[in-house]
Amino acid sequence: MKYTIGIDVGGTKIYSILVNEKNEILAIAKRKTKKGSPDVLLERIQNCLEELYETSGIASTQVSGIGMGFPGPLDPQTGIVFEATNLPEWDHYPLAQKVS
Repeated sequence: MKYTIGIDVGGTKIYSILVNEKNEILAIAKRKTKKGSPDVLLERIQNCLEELYETSGIASTQVSGIGMGFPGPLDPQTGIVFEATNLPEWDHYPLAQKVS
C-alpha cells in the first residue's frame, strides 16, 4: 500500500497529515510556525514528518508523494517563493531546491 503526506504551512502553524490510498488519516502532526529563518521552519517541517512516521509506523520509503501548501506564490519554473505576506523572511527563498 502507498501513502501520501500533506503539509499546510501557515503564518501561525504547520499542519501535516499522513493518509492511505483510501484517504484515511493515519497520523496528524502540528507545530507552531513561529517567526524565524527559513531553516528553522524547515526543521519544524522535518519534525512533523518524523512524528508522522513514528505515530503511523509507516516508513518514508512507503510514501508515494508529499504535497505542501505555502502562504504565498511560488514560481513554478524556479520553485522560488515570493511575496509570502505572513512569512516575510521567505521572500525570494528557493523552497523547491531546499526540499528536494
